[in-house]
Amino acid sequence: SYTTPAGGVGFAYHFDPSDAFILQVRGTKSWELCARRLTDPFGFSNLTYNQIPPGDLEVQNCEIFQLYEGDAVYLPIGQIHRAVATDGFSVHLTMSLNRQFCSSAALLLNVAEQINPSREYGFAQRPFVAWVNRVAADP
Repeated sequence: SYTTPAGGVGFAYHFDPSDAFILQVRGTKSWELCARRLTDPFGFSNLTYNQIPPGDLEVQNCEIFQLYEGDAVYLPIGQIHRAVATDGFSVHLTMSLNRQFCSSAALLLNVAEQINPSREYGFAQRPFVAWVNRVAADP
């Protein structure tokens, strides 16, 4: 759960490595939903990978809406967003869903890691991972 004082921002613009359902438990939050990115599963090892600077083009045309107590919203993986508590103390609950096996890329990457968990040798090397992500994203 995320507890935020009035006017507080839990996190700056960012995206998550999984799908998320947000349930507003107490108070109100103003949410900004911006662009969406195709994520790199290994990118999250860099702690700043999912953070988006405020001046970035991907956060220029965000949709803004309010979540009130009892409201919920779904954020797909890679959805750039941020939330700001409005009038007072606010609490929301995030339920993350890892859809690791919902794509052929994720399945191939998981098999590659099981064959050889090292990211320096074998199928889990960055060039192979990047290739799998490119192939899976190409319609």
